[in-house]
Amino acid sequence: EARVEELESEIESSSKLSPELRKWFDRLKIVGFADVTFGAVDREEGHEEGDDSSAFALGTLDLTFAADLPAHISMLAEIALEAEEDNETEHDLERLQIKYRPFDELSIAAGRFHTALGYWNQTWHHGRLLFKSLDRPDFYQFHDHALLPTHMVGLQLEGTISGAALAFKYVAWVSNGRGKEHSETQIARDANKSKAVGLNLGLEPRAIPGLVVGGMAT
Repeated sequence: EARVEELESEIESSSKLSPELRKWFDRLKIVGFADVTFGAVDREEGHEEGDDSSAFALGTLDLTFAADLPAHISMLAEIALEAEEDNETEHDLERLQIKYRPFDELSIAAGRFHTALGYWNQTWHHGRLLFKSLDRPDFYQFHDHALLPTHMVGLQLEGTISGAALAFKYVAWVSNGRGKEHSETQIARDANKSKAVGLNLGLEPRAIPGLVVGGMAT
């Protein structure tokens, strides 16, 4: 019995993190989202298309890791596991960012981002649970269904300059260009001779919360 108590004490001690290590663990936040859908198919129409069965479908399992590090540095990574139409699962590293933000007016980040094409692509990422609509707009679809370069790998500057009546927001970036396919994000090399550049500007009136008026160029 004494030996058992001794072993239990050793296990309890070994499972405790040192204060220094605990401090680092407390900085890390992990958030997950998932969805499951059910699609009803018109049997007559579906049979003609070769798909005459209603079905449950796994959506996207989205895992986001964020850490606030010392010296105004933060890290964010987003991994998505998606069910494909061939009943296989595909995984993608959707975002990976290391950011230095000394104050609200300026931050500098490097990595893989959702391109600042507009409000939707900057605000709603892969966690479908948070969407304000049933699905992403067609022109903001990802990967094989992408019409626009919704992802980019490069360097990004952004910030918010706050005033009494308005908040001025800006995002500027330089990144690898588009690949041979319109949906390709070049994550390790760039087949283009020059880099892609872009600028997004917006004004947010204090009197109308949630309204952002702006534009972008790339």
